[in-house]
Order: sequence, then C-alpha cells, then structure tokens
Amino acid sequence: HAFDMGDWKPDMSRSVAESDIFRWTIPAVTGGMWRLQREAGNALLLIEQRYNHVAGTLDGRAIADASLIGNMLSFVADGVLYRGVVGELSISGESAAWSAERVD
Repeated sequence: HAFDMGDWKPDMSRSVAESDIFRWTIPAVTGGMWRLQREAGNALLLIEQRYNHVAGTLDGRAIADASLIGNMLSFVADGVLYRGVVGELSISGESAAWSAERVD
C-alpha cells in the first residue's frame, strides 16, 4: 500500500502525513470476446485488458468510460451504461436487461 507498481495504475491514491498510500484491487480477467445479450439483440463485445485498465468495442464501435475494479465492470456503449459482475465465463448485468458469455 505504500509503494507504486510501475505501469499498473492504482485504483486510488492519496497522501497521508507526507506518505503516499496506494490501493489496488486484483481485477477479474475480462480480456477477450464476449457475446452480449440484450433486448435489442446479441452483440459482440471485445475487451482489451491490461491490469485494471479496460477498453474495447461493442459490435465494432468503441466503448467509453470503461472501468474495472475487482470483478465490477462498467462501460458506456451507444449512450447506454452497462454495469455487471464478471465471472469466469459470464458477466451478469446489474439489471436483467443484459448479460454476456465468454466466446473465446
């Protein structure tokens, strides 16, 4: 908690009494291809991951505001906020409106 880890950016940091304090949460493995299921139909979600940093595309369009803390994933695609809990082979959407299954 009192040192940085190079290019792995902490989830949170602050200075306390002239000491830097860092917090990391071990991220779920999200990198790869997922079949996202939603009311509007299925879509291909491709996630690129490096440590806790995620980016990607949904049906070829970039996702925005992607965040991964532990097993909690969130991102915005086509103006819709997606939040879910990442498991080994699936992502359970916070609402029943979506879910995803690992393709690769």
